[in-house]
Amino acid sequence: MGAVKTTLVRVTADHIARGKRSDCEACPIALALAEADPRHRIWDVGEVWDGVFHAVLMTGEALPLPPVAKAFVSDFDSKRPVRPFTFYVVMP
Repeated sequence: MGAVKTTLVRVTADHIARGKRSDCEACPIALALAEADPRHRIWDVGEVWDGVFHAVLMTGEALPLPPVAKAFVSDFDSKRPVRPFTFYVVMP
């Protein structure tokens, strides 16, 4: 694996408005991740094999996401109110 960097991801009101519920490639977090680091295409946002919430890149690399991201997706997909927020992720 090459150099990694810690990236600030901002999920904005625009991402929330454009995001699609239950769509792991077009949810607000996927949109925000793609904007934070356009070099990577997101294939999936969700729980994977190890029970940890991840963003999975098209390369197959899984990026662990913080608990606040999991709570956001649960609320967004369930049509509960959500607000913009930020988090950090380690990107390859």
